[in-house]
Amino acid sequence: MITKEIVESQVMRAALIFGEIAVKRGCLTPEQLEEALVAQRSYIAISSEKPLKRIGDILFEKGWLTVAQVYNIQSEVFNRLS
Repeated sequence: MITKEIVESQVMRAALIFGEIAVKRGCLTPEQLEEALVAQRSYIAISSEKPLKRIGDILFEKGWLTVAQVYNIQSEVFNRLS
């Protein structure tokens, strides 16, 4: 059975990989990444029935990444996790 905890841990793992790639590419600072991860953890803690907020969405909403950057990084994350 897939539990909420399993899903949350997978989301956080993907977020960390996403952030690592974005920082390595120079798209984000480590401080920006940490702020976004804190926001994501807060969102997970308060949303029991809403879909989890993806790190790329948070970074785009903050104006730190473009849609193209999010898609490119997300593609690399997918390749790493496959």
